[in-house]
Amino acid sequence: MANKTYLTITTPNKVFFSGETEIVTLKIADGYIGIMPNITPIFSSIETGKLTIGYLNDSNSIKCYIGSGLIYADKDKVNIITDDIIKADDIDLERAKKDLAFYEEAISKAKATSSADTQKFEVKLKKAISRIDIYNQFHK
Repeated sequence: MANKTYLTITTPNKVFFSGETEIVTLKIADGYIGIMPNITPIFSSIETGKLTIGYLNDSNSIKCYIGSGLIYADKDKVNIITDDIIKADDIDLERAKKDLAFYEEAISKAKATSSADTQKFEVKLKKAISRIDIYNQFHK
């Protein structure tokens, strides 16, 4: 297992992925990071964006949308906990577009009424935009 790390991605409902990989790439607060075996231990929050299991140009890599979450990695394992992860091939583009329109309108209404919900809607809007971007990136 020297050139592979063991990756586990867990959601509240299931284990999304459990297995070996050479690299996992995702976005943290400082930007995108590629986590490989023998990494110095890291613990970080995850930003909404793209997650790739394996090398991006590898036909066997798994490309995903991931919402927020937490990651802990050390020399031989990576643990990710998230409540929102979808394989790029499983993204429902029409639903994401409907969510985009809904949350854009919700933000406008919330701002007009000085609602405290504005920030919550902005997070959901960012997730919808990210799902659309990831779908478009991998479905050319």
